Amino acid sequence: MQFINTQVKQTSRGHRVWIEGSKLSSAGFHPNARFNMHYNEFDKLLELTVHPEGKRKVSNSKRGGKDRPIIDIESKKIGAFFGVNAPLTVLLMDGKAHVFRRPSWQNLENRLNEFLAFFNKKTAPNFKVNRWAFESASA
Repeated sequence: MQFINTQVKQTSRGHRVWIEGSKLSSAGFHPNARFNMHYNEFDKLLELTVHPEGKRKVSNSKRGGKDRPIIDIESKKIGAFFGVNAPLTVLLMDGKAHVFRRPSWQNLENRLNEFLAFFNKKTAPNFKVNRWAFESASA
């Protein structure tokens, strides 16, 4: 099991996640290998799986005369799924990669949601706070 840190970047055509390096090869994502991609909504992660007939392909670049595998995922959905500029961790295993938001972002979001739930229990019944604005229950 190995880890790579990356992030969601804004581009003119959408959002991009760039994963590269020898760690990809050691997990089975060799240059020109085919793979499939699946958004796991329940666990909030992106699953990449090596498959001989996969819809996507690992790119190849050379650095210092050596092959360097690159996975370049560009889409508008990835920004909506993880958040623009979100720091990501890629967990590499044999033939699989799981891409997820770094725990620090998840912990911050969990703490915010716990605070809002606590605050809403303690406030007047006709006043509610959510992460975007103050709301009146009578409105």
